[in-house]
Amino acid sequence: MKKKYINADFAYDGSDCHPTQEENIKKRAKLICIVGNSGVGKNEVARIINKKFGLESVVSYTTRPMREDEVDGADYHFVKESPKDKSTLLEYCKFGDYEYWSDLNDLKSDAYTFIVEEEGLRYLRNHKFTDVRLFVINIERPIKMIINSGVSVERILRDQDRDELRDEEYDIRIYNKYNTLDELEREIRFAWIANFLMKTIYISIPVTNSIDLDADEGNKTLPIKNRIKDIRKTLMEKYPDSRTISPLELVPLDPYLRYSDYLMQDIKTIMDDVDLVYFCKGWELSRGCNMEHKTCEIYNIPIEIE
Repeated sequence: MKKKYINADFAYDGSDCHPTQEENIKKRAKLICIVGNSGVGKNEVARIINKKFGLESVVSYTTRPMREDEVDGADYHFVKESPKDKSTLLEYCKFGDYEYWSDLNDLKSDAYTFIVEEEGLRYLRNHKFTDVRLFVINIERPIKMIINSGVSVERILRDQDRDELRDEEYDIRIYNKYNTLDELEREIRFAWIANFLMKTIYISIPVTNSIDLDADEGNKTLPIKNRIKDIRKTLMEKYPDSRTISPLELVPLDPYLRYSDYLMQDIKTIMDDVDLVYFCKGWELSRGCNMEHKTCEIYNIPIEIE
């Protein structure tokens, strides 16, 4: 008896959506954002993370005067005015009488640490959410230790007006009650950061027309599972320091779920969590894969075609 498969009844030749070589090499920069009041240890945490993972920090721009202990081009780029065209700004905020911003065009590497104000982080999330991926660290410190670190009363009072983010907007919260860098370093959850920095590849593969309706319940998805296993092996050989995810792992097959439920989760994962989308042979014949491809095309998410 001939095996029956779910038929997507859809075909598209993909003539106008195959990626160019330039599209293939685009990257989504990862930013380890460090947020907190003056004197809590943001620079110290950034230096510890940079040393641990071989990263650099984003150097922002500001119109405020340079302080005695600061270095132009290292702590900030100190300039007289902000750019009129803000379309390429990674983040922008105004604090007191001075402006702060960073430029998306300055991101040349895969990942950075990024000391940023809460307002700037909100700007980043609202305007550049598909250009970068974020891991947010919040640092707090006892007020007595902040005063003892030399922070002026004016800056401490100014920080009282900062709008804190919600708890769920932070990936890590650090309470810096320590007097040494070694103690502070032990508080940082490096495993979480390493997990964030690992390259994540999404396998876009036709699913609905690859399910064997004649097979036993536990074997209906066996053909596609074997196909994904082979693809995963190939990808791990090419990208050894990476992890792969596929549609089958995101939402288990459930007769009560709609097609849109699966597709929405797949698209959300592509937009939020992946560095590269790998399109398997036959993707042009799948509605879901075509929608995933269009998502990558619209939001400049790197792709690779089998």
